[in-house]
Amino acid sequence: MRNLEIDRLRAIAVTLIIYAHYARIYFPWIISPDIRFLSSMADIFFVISGYVISAILIDQVDSLKPKASELAVFVKGFFLRRIYRIYPSAWVVIAAVILLSMFYNQNGLFSTPWKNMEAAVYIFTYTFNYFLVSQYHDLVLAPYWTLMIEEQFYLFFPFFILLTKNNRQRLAILAVLLLAITLVIRPLTMHYYPVSGLFFTQTRCDGFIYGFFIYYIMKQPWIGAIKPAATGAKLFRMLMVAIFLFVMAAVTIFDISVSVMIPVGAFMAFLLVFAASFNSQIIVFPYPLQWLLDIIGSRSYSLYLIHVPMILAAKELSDRIFRHDPQWQISGNIMAVIFIVVAGEVLYRLVERPTLLKGKALSLKMNEAFKTARHNPDLPDLEYVKESR
Repeated sequence: MRNLEIDRLRAIAVTLIIYAHYARIYFPWIISPDIRFLSSMADIFFVISGYVISAILIDQVDSLKPKASELAVFVKGFFLRRIYRIYPSAWVVIAAVILLSMFYNQNGLFSTPWKNMEAAVYIFTYTFNYFLVSQYHDLVLAPYWTLMIEEQFYLFFPFFILLTKNNRQRLAILAVLLLAITLVIRPLTMHYYPVSGLFFTQTRCDGFIYGFFIYYIMKQPWIGAIKPAATGAKLFRMLMVAIFLFVMAAVTIFDISVSVMIPVGAFMAFLLVFAASFNSQIIVFPYPLQWLLDIIGSRSYSLYLIHVPMILAAKELSDRIFRHDPQWQISGNIMAVIFIVVAGEVLYRLVERPTLLKGKALSLKMNEAFKTARHNPDLPDLEYVKESR
């Protein structure tokens, strides 16, 4: 069953990220020039991914370790679903950006085709976040830095599970790693790379570790005793969510060290996702807003990929039509919102959702073929769990 409270956190995070990029393009004079602005919203996605991928993988991998062939099928199925979940939508948007830079780029908003293709190479090799600030921070594909960190996590985390014995060992290793990142690795990285280090994997992986912590806590037998009840007015619960989000945003807006900003933001994200993981009506809002957040949350990946290209496409069109006339600024803003909503929905319905289901179907087909080959129809289905991003 899909956890809509986690979807609402996705919706809030992607909406604030869209706002930050939208404001930077349309209202650069009223927004902090600091490149960190609202970047901590990405930590919500990282914590969610850490939690959901842990839930997808750990129990299954641990139970299948004595059965090498079944384990291989499960791991292959996991990577197959990840590929179909992430790549097709990303490829479509990258191709669209390259085409826009070639044929719809009178004002140079989409950079050059060559630079976009060069960025695509780094994206496809999972290294884009290490080259972002020095070469591509002003590029339309810049938001892909978070996707790179997530893809690196998806690639390495299954092997971490395979190479560790149990959850207690994993907890100890990840707790030590979190301390090392907080006290040593991040401060040293930011000392030598004071701007670009903000996007490096070793400085931004706190969220994935916190996601595992949530998974570990939710597996404990005493978790029912601390399960929060959905008591009190909705306004109070909304206020608590707003306070956590304000702290996450505030640490990026004010002049606070990155070595403080990232762990504070990641911990606030941990608290929000932990509350949502109970699925007990903690992350709730009045109906019209909640309905909208549920829709946005289910489309958060498509919206995240497409929003910057659509903001720039709307600006390109409005500049051509209205000749930079400030009287038509509102019309340009409305156009940008329409472009984001329509393009996000098209990408979701025509690419993201169909390819996600295709990946699931292929994974299940591979599982069925394995059971048939082993002449054992009673083998358990290799579990398919809700996707993370």
